[in-house]
Amino acid sequence: MTTVGVKQFQSGLSSLPNLELKLDLFAILVKCHQLFLAHVPPHSGKQSPVLNTLTGPTGFLRQKCAKTLSMFENEKPIQKDKLHDQVYDRLCTMLREGEFTPGEAVRVARVSEAFEVSAMPVREALTRLLAIGVVANVSGRSVGVPALGYEELADLRDVRLEVETLAVQWAVRNREDDMFIDDLEALLVRLEKAEQAGDVRNYIKSNYDFHFRLYQQSKSVVLTEIINTLWLRVSPHLYRLEREDQFKVSNKHHRKIVQMIRKGDAQGASEALADDISDAYDVLVRALFAPESAQ
Repeated sequence: MTTVGVKQFQSGLSSLPNLELKLDLFAILVKCHQLFLAHVPPHSGKQSPVLNTLTGPTGFLRQKCAKTLSMFENEKPIQKDKLHDQVYDRLCTMLREGEFTPGEAVRVARVSEAFEVSAMPVREALTRLLAIGVVANVSGRSVGVPALGYEELADLRDVRLEVETLAVQWAVRNREDDMFIDDLEALLVRLEKAEQAGDVRNYIKSNYDFHFRLYQQSKSVVLTEIINTLWLRVSPHLYRLEREDQFKVSNKHHRKIVQMIRKGDAQGASEALADDISDAYDVLVRALFAPESAQ
């Protein structure tokens, strides 16, 4: 490749908007330089036109890379495999599915062993959960799901009533086809089968899937993330809803939610969801705070 050819190549390279494509084409230039070295004697005095054009005083690399290098000189490298994110996601799933019993201590070493990872990503994931109040320190090396106080439970209910009913209204507004309804119907069948079989674990998981399919239709990532945090706080306590046939009552509310959405009635769907949340709250209050003789 002649010097003129390299400069033409460089001009085209500079005009490309995509950095990845630029790097691919730059690799071609490097290959040309390698070919030059392979065919020209090392003591011939000839300089590679590729190398000169790229790295000389006015070369492409010197001009294009100087600003980029200074921009990122204080940035830390990105980890290719963020284990703590994976551990965090697994722990969140366990919390939502009721795997953590409130008040039970969970040792960092036990989580590390179960996930086959070192203690560090486990601690990082637990620190994130500690920051949002989902778990609390039990000892230096153990955490656990804290018991909910009456005021905290009432606060969770009130916030859920505001944000989750809003998500349902947005979901109805954003309904585009029957796939949304079909998904909810399929999840409702799972809920009813789990309730009839007395399968508490599957019911809690299906209940989460039903509600979050509903909230995801709101098309609001921010709203869904807020709701997810609320559910991480309350989910470990939902197994108590088996009392008083609350799973059956909740399914009646779920059925009404689907019926209202099918009609396009955002207000009706929102009210059915509010009834579901409020009834579940009442059962939790009785389960958590009623005198033992009354339970």
